Amino acid sequence: MLLAEITNQPGLDLLLLWLDILLATVGVLLLVKSVMVGDLQFARLSAWTERPNHLWPEWIIVPLLLYVLLLLLLQPVEKEIVLSEMSMEQQGRFLGIDLLCRLGVLLVAVGLAHRKFPGGWRAFLFGQQRLSRQVWYGVLGLAMAFPLVWGVSEISLLVMHWCSKQAELPEHPVLELLGDKRTPRLIWLALWGSAVVVTPLVEEVFFRGYCQTGLNHLFRRPWISITVVALFFGLAHAQQPQAVAPLMVLGAALGYLYERSGGLLASVVLHVLFNLKTMIFFSLGATTN
Repeated sequence: MLLAEITNQPGLDLLLLWLDILLATVGVLLLVKSVMVGDLQFARLSAWTERPNHLWPEWIIVPLLLYVLLLLLLQPVEKEIVLSEMSMEQQGRFLGIDLLCRLGVLLVAVGLAHRKFPGGWRAFLFGQQRLSRQVWYGVLGLAMAFPLVWGVSEISLLVMHWCSKQAELPEHPVLELLGDKRTPRLIWLALWGSAVVVTPLVEEVFFRGYCQTGLNHLFRRPWISITVVALFFGLAHAQQPQAVAPLMVLGAALGYLYERSGGLLASVVLHVLFNLKTMIFFSLGATTN
């Protein structure tokens, strides 16, 4: 499939594909170097033991239920917006409600963490390391995670096409709206803000900040909590079956980075950059997975 993409896509798409290959090559080199120096061992995941908190499992229930309710309510709405003949004014109203709901649930989660986490919301979000170091971790994390995510994505597409050559793989509703030339500029900007900023913040607070932290207290083994949360992270995007496996890999990378950095900022930066790269390539006309 990769060779077919290289030979069949002209112009800008081909250029973007080669940029993907370049980024994947850099990531592989960084991964090989990290493995050779022993920097990726799970035994080095000691940051979580230095991150005291009171986010025991019972405190996860309320925000987790809110997040699940958010997914159950808003994902069908997003699909309905794409499939229906709603006016742009109605679409904008629904998307505005979507954005406000995400921000509201995020505020509830951070507010609860502020009350129960020693050091308040700053310690919950940023940990103890310097912000510049966490941002750098996020950038390196993107480079190292990309070849793994991309490789699993190619394998996933091959398997799906092999199982059913006539299968139509659904695109994400946000990307479909972005690809519609009728989408007004205000809605277009709201979609970008939601996908690049709000969604990464919401997902990292819930999946890594709440779920992974709580599971660490249960299992006392970081790799178990990373694996479990990564599985749920992938399944939360089941509206795109071809994306489930790659996003499980991304979830594992995000979880690992959260444990190594001791704060959410590094995983948020990785998540933001990953979504930003996807949005930019899609907007420029690249074939996205």
